[in-house]
Amino acid sequence: MLRRRIRITTRLSPEECAARITAAIDRQPPTYPPPANWENSKPVIGKATPKRIQLCKRIQGRNPHNYLRATLRREQGQTVISGKVGIHPVFPIVLFVWGGAMILVPTLGGSGTPAISFLDVVLGALFVLLYGGVSIICLGSLALLYRHLTKDEAKYLTDFLTRTVDGQNTRQSKQ
Repeated sequence: MLRRRIRITTRLSPEECAARITAAIDRQPPTYPPPANWENSKPVIGKATPKRIQLCKRIQGRNPHNYLRATLRREQGQTVISGKVGIHPVFPIVLFVWGGAMILVPTLGGSGTPAISFLDVVLGALFVLLYGGVSIICLGSLALLYRHLTKDEAKYLTDFLTRTVDGQNTRQSKQ
């Protein structure tokens, strides 16, 4: 759902593919934020070797979220580029940890008294359920908004790679 498998075939060798891709992209900045004199003339940033590719679309004013990660291998006289395109693999983990903190942190605060009454337990449980429900709804809305805002980035990266290596997109299935 958040990542799609890709498979692109081309007559070029992996070395030629890497050379074409490297010529068509800006390399990733060594630090974040990038230095003021950082090259930024091309719409895609990343890195390419004869074995691996990592690309992301340059988006002015915000961080790219969709990445294309693929491997290149020679198979039956042609190069097969296979991998995944979609959100960065760390993004769901960060979202999960953030959502858990949004639920857990407010419940850790207490009155500081050692004696806890039944009413405190009931009110605390009710607070956790309500706050947790609101947090889940907010996280769901954020995920839907994210998918809507970045829906064209994955297609853009796949089309960019296909054009750059004169390849054919032979598979594009959802995971």
